[in-house]
Amino acid sequence: MARPAAPTAAAPQWPPDYNRDHVTVEDIGEDYDDDDSSFDGYDFRGDAGDDDDAFSTASSEDLTIEVEALKRDAASKKYSPSAGVPSASAAPGASVLTFRNISYSVFVKQRKGEPSAAAGPQFARQDSTLANFPGLPQQGFQTASAPAAVAEASAPGAGESAAGGGTSAAPGSGGIRGIVGIGGMRRKRIRRQILAGVNGEARSGEVTAIMGASGGGKTTLLNILAQRISSGRRKGTVELDAGEGAVTVSAGMMRHVSAYVMQDDVLFPSLTVRETLMYAAELRVEPRFSRREKEEKVDRLIDLLGLAKVAETLIGGERKRGVSGGERKRVAIGVEMVSDPKILFLDEPTSGLDSTNAFRVVRAIKSVAIQTASISVMVIHQPSYRVLSLIDKLLLLGVGQTAYLGPPAGLPDFLSSLGSPVPEGSNSTEHGLDVMAVLQAQGVTDIQAYVQACQAGVSDPVAASRKALAVTSDAVTPKSPRGKLGWGQLGKGRKEEQPTKTGGKENEPKGQQYANGWFGELMVLTRRATVNIMRTPALYLLRLALILITSVLLAILFWKPEETPEGASIRLSFLSCATCIVFYTSCDAVPIFIEECAIFTRESANNAYRPSTYLVSATLVYLPLHFLMALLLTAVSWGSISLAGGAEGFLFMVLACFVMFFTANAIATCVSICVKDVVLAYATAISLMSYFYLVSGFYVTRTQMSPALIWLHYLSPFKYAYEALAINQYDRPDLCYMRVDSTLGAPPGTLPPAASTPQQPTPGAAGAGTCLLTGPQLLTERSIDQLGKWQCLVVLLVFGIAVKLLTFVLLVRLQRAKHK
Repeated sequence: MARPAAPTAAAPQWPPDYNRDHVTVEDIGEDYDDDDSSFDGYDFRGDAGDDDDAFSTASSEDLTIEVEALKRDAASKKYSPSAGVPSASAAPGASVLTFRNISYSVFVKQRKGEPSAAAGPQFARQDSTLANFPGLPQQGFQTASAPAAVAEASAPGAGESAAGGGTSAAPGSGGIRGIVGIGGMRRKRIRRQILAGVNGEARSGEVTAIMGASGGGKTTLLNILAQRISSGRRKGTVELDAGEGAVTVSAGMMRHVSAYVMQDDVLFPSLTVRETLMYAAELRVEPRFSRREKEEKVDRLIDLLGLAKVAETLIGGERKRGVSGGERKRVAIGVEMVSDPKILFLDEPTSGLDSTNAFRVVRAIKSVAIQTASISVMVIHQPSYRVLSLIDKLLLLGVGQTAYLGPPAGLPDFLSSLGSPVPEGSNSTEHGLDVMAVLQAQGVTDIQAYVQACQAGVSDPVAASRKALAVTSDAVTPKSPRGKLGWGQLGKGRKEEQPTKTGGKENEPKGQQYANGWFGELMVLTRRATVNIMRTPALYLLRLALILITSVLLAILFWKPEETPEGASIRLSFLSCATCIVFYTSCDAVPIFIEECAIFTRESANNAYRPSTYLVSATLVYLPLHFLMALLLTAVSWGSISLAGGAEGFLFMVLACFVMFFTANAIATCVSICVKDVVLAYATAISLMSYFYLVSGFYVTRTQMSPALIWLHYLSPFKYAYEALAINQYDRPDLCYMRVDSTLGAPPGTLPPAASTPQQPTPGAAGAGTCLLTGPQLLTERSIDQLGKWQCLVVLLVFGIAVKLLTFVLLVRLQRAKHK
């Protein structure tokens, strides 16, 4: 059905004493100097002056003047953004992103007797709430239900009435039995409709804001437009008209023409603002551009985003103070803008910012849209009056549909047409969100039918919207076809009306497109990771200090044991403890890996680099640290424990500890990707190391182990690390730990049966001083006789490489999940 035309925004009113011809970018370009930001060249204050008070009280006329000045500056660069309410066709040189009939639904689990999960956000049944909206029909609250959910909730055994929308079933009804009976613990899968036929468009040089109630599908719509939905069922078309005709945008195409700024601006805290943008340029800009050209591009971005005065300031984080929240958000925007995207998606860029910083961020977004002629689409929540003045187009969602699409100035007239004018002194957007919430609570399920009914003077517009829903429900959520339909096929013939199950293969070229070659990415990522390590010396010096202190403590505890069976057992205990130190201290790097994984998720989602180059670079930069820790542990303990083997044995122990650190690092990295929470990831890594240690063969030998757990013994990297060190120490027939005249003092089970009692020389037998326990015999008694030391070392290295390959697979899956 046709949608009523949105009110047209009034033309900007210029102050009577203001000379429009006098306004230029140079006139407005006074350096804005405060403790948070500099915005050289683009100051949204008109002629208000340079003080902060004048800035914070800038009027809408001042903001309008500045926007017009930026547009004239863009026009002087052969670009003319369209003004006013957008029409159906694109202006010459402009780009238009159009989306039609966007619907999205997911399966959720619902317990019998609970309110319908398909109803979306639940609202309290308080009739007093309607007193704030006297123009709306005063019916009792009824929970809105999505079309597919209404049908499923009304099916036999649903446990509640779809019309009632609550749990007020009569005594003895199915709903009460579902709560009290055992069967009530079972959950049934129902489809929840998030979006139902959303339409709209966004133009280049403009900022389009998506608003709606919490949980109303704002971010879902943004992710669908950016082709980043990885679950659920969707339908609709997304087209891009760059002046040569509209084309349906596939997921692969969208990744190459757009950039996505996530709500959480995850950046390296040890890099400066300029370094962050420069590394982004090196990764995302093609190598045919020289480094000087990339530096000039970064300088222009810094000026455009108002970051000139903090360009050499560290980003900072929890451990180190850096730029402010607003500046950090602008840096995140700049990182995505280095590749000159045609479309910029932003998920709540003002989240967590105060009013002033939120205004500065949106001001930067506005400047970027005008100066780069890009399409900016953002999700925003409760914008202030000043922020609203910078928005060109507002898309207000109501019950999962387009309630209003037009300039923010037309929103009050639209709400008045619904019988709920904006109260004096109230924010029109906040009032609009309240109206949408009340309409959903009343049971309105077709917002456009409701609007038309209100404008036509229908006495019961809510009933009219439900009647319209009954007619169109089948078209909104048709049954899913058996075959998979590619997202790129939507909009062609009748397939436009078919839903798409996400995860289907796209009709796009195979492989990913990256700006740089494999080795080019590796060099940039390795250089960046090295800078991060050098900027955080305390973290890595702490690990070295921990190894040093622990090695000294072990040296004191196991100081030079005697060459007896008891001394041999003491050395084996030391080797087992040394293995534990290597693996357990590597778990301290879990928080670092989780932080880097979050950055990888953001960067790889925009094809900044390959997962393989990231993993190889992250491995290479830690190798020197692993070598230093291995050398330190061996050097401190070698002489104090009186280990055998000479120089060869010393070098082998250094190499073995180095491989152990490599393998432990691989395990910690893999766990960090699988478990995102720092506390849970650390606990998981420690628990995994403990399980491996218990079955390593030190406490319970291989021959004594239960057959049910023997597979864990062979899977444990501790086994091969411990046995390699033990063989390096005791695989020497010339060493004797038990002679016929020596004192027995070894623990039970460590000596051969022949040595369990003192032996006396007899004729024809071994003479006095005959060795009864050599090093190889000791290894055999401990069931360390299957592999040689080099074989154990190779198996340990292969284990670490296998874990690295598993990590690579997880990174690829993580990247593809963000690309769907």
